[in-house]
Amino acid sequence: MGILESLKKATEQATGIARPRKQELAEFVKMKKPLEFRFKDDGLVPNHPFWPFVVYRGAVRSVEQFDSAAVLEELFEANGWSSGWRDGIYHYVHYHSRKNKVLGVAGGTGKVRFGGNSGRTLSWKAGDMAVLPAGTGHQCFSESAGFLVVGAYPASDAYDECTTAQEHERALRTIPKLAVNARIRSMGAKCRWCQCGKMKLEDEVRHVSEDLDDDVLSDAVRALHRRVKIVHDFDIPYIAGYSKDGRTIYIDRHMPRTMDWNSAKVRLAPFLLTHEIVEKALLDELGLHYLHAHQIALRAERDAVKAAGVGWSAYQAFNKKNEKPISEEKLKKIPKDLDLTPYRDMSDFSTLERLLKAQR
Repeated sequence: MGILESLKKATEQATGIARPRKQELAEFVKMKKPLEFRFKDDGLVPNHPFWPFVVYRGAVRSVEQFDSAAVLEELFEANGWSSGWRDGIYHYVHYHSRKNKVLGVAGGTGKVRFGGNSGRTLSWKAGDMAVLPAGTGHQCFSESAGFLVVGAYPASDAYDECTTAQEHERALRTIPKLAVNARIRSMGAKCRWCQCGKMKLEDEVRHVSEDLDDDVLSDAVRALHRRVKIVHDFDIPYIAGYSKDGRTIYIDRHMPRTMDWNSAKVRLAPFLLTHEIVEKALLDELGLHYLHAHQIALRAERDAVKAAGVGWSAYQAFNKKNEKPISEEKLKKIPKDLDLTPYRDMSDFSTLERLLKAQR
């Protein structure tokens, strides 16, 4: 940190001049959609194996009576980031294997490469913010006069700075063990990321490239369950289906409600409704063909099953055992509002005709 900025920060902290109060911080936060980047290990810079580098463009607005650096410091401090500093970004590539990091631009512009040789060079300006999971390379290529960055870290993490190939092997062991212990808490009602007054860093960077964190996914399944009605009173081809308005999930009346897994009874409805809700949304909102929507929904169903600790192969085998061949399905009781799009998309006219007949 330059001498001038050090004196300026010390004066602001001592007097409160140009520093916002915590209750004012929400006014500085803009609603912005995060951008995510995933970088490969380039041999020198490992980057993070699971978590993305997250950027918020223009996330913090400038207000004349407050120092922009002080605003960022107060935002970071209020949300679990400490050991804040004001400076530029080093002109050599480096990363931290024991710390996650948050950066915000207080003034000026700069070109910064994130992710090492396999990364991306971004033009940065005042108001931009980024969350760097441990291992993310960063290096400033050029900057304007007055380019000022505020950085901070989770309080409990040990600091290190890695720049050499010799440190790479150790970093590969250290980075995956680092817990996500920093939280970005309430940043105000105007912040798009807040839910119930809180935003966890896990929500932005904890997701593995393909499989969601089990707790997060289980919460999502429970939330989906609350949004729809499940009905077990009808004959439904291929085990399950949905109403035209998507508010009701129909599960075939002959389908068992539970399966045995590791000496426990596991309810099947949460997994089936996950599939049907995702599939219906993709058909209605994106206009996908049923086959594509079904394939994506099947992956969501699989992840929900695995998140619950149930074996996917066993689950599939159980469903297959209880799914009647369509030729043997006696379609006597069909809901009037059953969505028939899947059968039309797949040109299953024989089943479609039987369904329409049963609905009359």
